[in-house]
Amino acid sequence: MSWLGIGLTSWGFRNVADINTPPLPELEPSALWTGTAASGFTTTPTDPTRTTAKPALRLITPPFQWFTDTLDVGVMAAANDDGSLFNTLGIADVTFYFEGNVVTVDAPSFNTIPTQRGPRTYFGWWVKLKKPAGTAGNGHLYVEATARDATMQKRVMGPYTYSPQTTLYDAELTVTPSLAQITGSRYQTITAAIGWAKANNKVNPLITITEPGIYEPGTNFIEYYTPAGYMNITASVPGVTIGRTAAQWVLNGNNSMNNDRSKLHLFGENITLDFRYVSTLEMGSSTFAAIAELSHWLDGITMTNSDPAEEPHWAGAPRDDLAKIIIGHPWFTEVALSNLAIPMTQAALVRGCEGTNLFGDVANEARCILQSTFDGNDNEFWNDDRPAFSVQYTGAETVATIARSGGARGTGGGGGIWTVTIGATSSTFSTGRANLYNGDGRLFADLVAWLNTLPDVTATLLIAPFDRVASSGSLPGRAGQGFTATSIKASPLTVVSNFDIHSDWYQHVGGNIGNIIVAFNTVINAQSQLFFLSPGVGPRGQDDILFFGNIFHAGDAPHFDSTVASSQWGRPNAPVTARHVVIAHNTFVNQKFLLRNEGGGLAADVYCLMRNNTMPSFGIAGTAPVPNLTIDGAHLQTGATAPAGSVNVTIGGTPATMFLDAAIHNYAPAGELAANVKTSAVPVDLKKAKRGATAPAGALV
Repeated sequence: MSWLGIGLTSWGFRNVADINTPPLPELEPSALWTGTAASGFTTTPTDPTRTTAKPALRLITPPFQWFTDTLDVGVMAAANDDGSLFNTLGIADVTFYFEGNVVTVDAPSFNTIPTQRGPRTYFGWWVKLKKPAGTAGNGHLYVEATARDATMQKRVMGPYTYSPQTTLYDAELTVTPSLAQITGSRYQTITAAIGWAKANNKVNPLITITEPGIYEPGTNFIEYYTPAGYMNITASVPGVTIGRTAAQWVLNGNNSMNNDRSKLHLFGENITLDFRYVSTLEMGSSTFAAIAELSHWLDGITMTNSDPAEEPHWAGAPRDDLAKIIIGHPWFTEVALSNLAIPMTQAALVRGCEGTNLFGDVANEARCILQSTFDGNDNEFWNDDRPAFSVQYTGAETVATIARSGGARGTGGGGGIWTVTIGATSSTFSTGRANLYNGDGRLFADLVAWLNTLPDVTATLLIAPFDRVASSGSLPGRAGQGFTATSIKASPLTVVSNFDIHSDWYQHVGGNIGNIIVAFNTVINAQSQLFFLSPGVGPRGQDDILFFGNIFHAGDAPHFDSTVASSQWGRPNAPVTARHVVIAHNTFVNQKFLLRNEGGGLAADVYCLMRNNTMPSFGIAGTAPVPNLTIDGAHLQTGATAPAGSVNVTIGGTPATMFLDAAIHNYAPAGELAANVKTSAVPVDLKKAKRGATAPAGALV
């Protein structure tokens, strides 16, 4: 599929000739470095306790990599610079500290690096780490970003481990199920290979799978997260799947796949991580799962759910009730994802990825999403009223009813408890929530079997026996909600299944989040709220969060109307404390934007900024204008009005006139959008074109 005029991967090799691309500065450890991490430092940088705004700063090169010569390491950084990011994304400089030596980089640049899917070019601050002659080992890297605005504090991140070594791996093993084991060389399972590596203190081994098939990591104990490397797993042949061959449901519905208690680096296009029979890929230890740097790295692989059903599901339900499918804070680089729900929740990094046909929430609270593309976020399969069973009472009692407690998917009010009342006698059957079995049965097949044990009750299953969980049972038109006592006496009652999924591409779910960058991404055909910085549970702090240069497009469907839904910031009557949140040069093609300030729902500081975005309309609910928040340079579509307190707003056009060819998702400015230029606030656009001093609002020039 081609869109944006340049194919699925929107950041290729176009329009870069006029962008600063200097040779990268080299940085090797000091002479004090002995090969032991931190030995090269006499003092180490420290991150100051936050008292005011800081730059956002995130790695775009995963840590724990070994290299024998050089390794390009990049970061993305940005900060509000008096209402703009135009001058070097608001950053005065980025300083890299590597084992006692220091390099300062004054400006971001495009840099082309090798990846598992071929060379890719990324925008950021780059340095070339170099192995010194005569010494090898593990090194610590710190990165410090200084804002151009002198009233901001510096931000220091690290230490991150990068290892100048004499070899890329400290052991090389193969997994070949058809051949006998050779200790220290060849094994028949991943678990056996990892077990040998642990027992022999190998901290960065290469494990190569040499035969097609399905492979599953096991529960090999000894927590092995802190060594300065990964369990690197690749395949030398196509057709290698990390997953399971069949379902192994357990009572709580959690069918996690273990990871042999180690951080995995799954890499290469020959590997597919398949969630057909897997709920989550584990970390094994909640202590280590909380530390992003110690999480799994998914690198150039394919991630999918191969279920051939109309919509891939898990144990009769979507996965949206689960928190995430990769436990921890995984690193995603150049991954192809499809047919998955909640795939990137709380990711440490999403770089150069391509997502298609995703559903449920996609990337809630991810720390950095950079130069990635997403096509499709379709929940229709789960939101249709699908007949599940019919039931009728034919006995002598004058009253016979059925009811289900709770909301959609059995949530709230006791969950999915079914009650049948015949005369003066009531009987109950508990199915729990969609992804949490805690009662008498899970599926509609279980419920129907129970109904048929009641006197003079006849129930008929209308769907496949293992297709759906009974906690989704509802009546037509009720969007999956439970229902009160409804007669089954006069005629058969048809009960439908509906999960009523409401998804978001990016959501701040709850608590405090900060130091987040979401830049230069394209999201199309998403039947969801695209941008939802409105946490539902407290506390609700947002510190140093920057969204810039992104395209957001909503897709219409019977259960999703792009003209009704809106991207939102703030929470009614539940204040969101926003400190240094910047939303700049984003294109919201057909989804309006709403600031929720009812009851003071958005407490912004003076570093907060919305600049040069384009959207159909821009509203403020509640008190307007929002104190301290600068809204500058928006371009809205015909019929909209400028939000209170905004400046330099222009209005006019529709997607058909404002973009070069919206029908094929080419959102290059045209018509009214191209004619109403603004003072530029971001130096480059999504296609790597350099912005002039003035340019249209939105993600493209």
